[in-house]
Amino acid sequence: MYKLLLFVCILLSQAMSASEPVREVSYRGADLAPTNTRPTFDHGYLAVYDPEKINIYGPDGAFAFSFAPPHGGLTVSVAVDTDGTVAAAVGFMPPDYGPGVAVLDRTGALQTYVATRPYSPTQVCFAPDHSIWTIGNARAKETPDYFVLHHYSREGKELGAFLPRSTLDKAEIVEPAENNVGAWSIRAAKDRIGAYLNYGNHKERMWVEVGLDGKELGRWKFPEGFDGSPSAFTRSGAIFAEAHYGLFMLDHSTGMWNPVSPASDGRLLGADGEDLVFWIRDQARLRYVPAGE
Repeated sequence: MYKLLLFVCILLSQAMSASEPVREVSYRGADLAPTNTRPTFDHGYLAVYDPEKINIYGPDGAFAFSFAPPHGGLTVSVAVDTDGTVAAAVGFMPPDYGPGVAVLDRTGALQTYVATRPYSPTQVCFAPDHSIWTIGNARAKETPDYFVLHHYSREGKELGAFLPRSTLDKAEIVEPAENNVGAWSIRAAKDRIGAYLNYGNHKERMWVEVGLDGKELGRWKFPEGFDGSPSAFTRSGAIFAEAHYGLFMLDHSTGMWNPVSPASDGRLLGADGEDLVFWIRDQARLRYVPAGE
């Protein structure tokens, strides 16, 4: 009888645990998409792209600060580090400054501006050591070949450049629309950086991973007909893509994108540790779902 009661208690405990809602964060009174650009998620922070400024919200959903792109530029991608420091890829700059990376403190004050011409960063991320990685391009007329990945310290020193453009494809890389964050992406896991590239006029797409030393770890082309784009890179290095017909995870050993759970009624924005983070449709709310469930 005791064993039977114990078994029943365990089942009830599991049922109650399974019924508990996943973690959610609400952004009260916030419009998370004032333009056609979806918000970006990083280390618990949310960046919302207003027409004239970027609004940053903290891990608890509270408004943190706003900032306008420095020197009259246009910010096309924002990353936020664990301490609230912001890195922003900035383009369309006045001639005196040129494209680059702006580093701002957690109040929105500009700390460093890294001018990068002729290279123009389009997306940024913070590595676990708090350094900054970018993906970007350069005009072919000015620079026939260049490095797509660049690595910087927070203080503005260039630490390395990797992934030569000439090793990718002879076709012209498709640059993301300046107001469409997400056409490319760059993400960090605990021991590597992952970059998503569109090239060849969208006929071929590729996911590339490099170690924190810049050494290339692998390239995985997308199968024909698969419309997913990588959105979440977990701490352990699992990469997830959201497609029109479900959620998929890359099998690094085979290069296949396999369907996985969980399903969500939201759009996949990123990962927080081993949780996948979804933006609930038509609501100012994010849902955190364990990647393994």
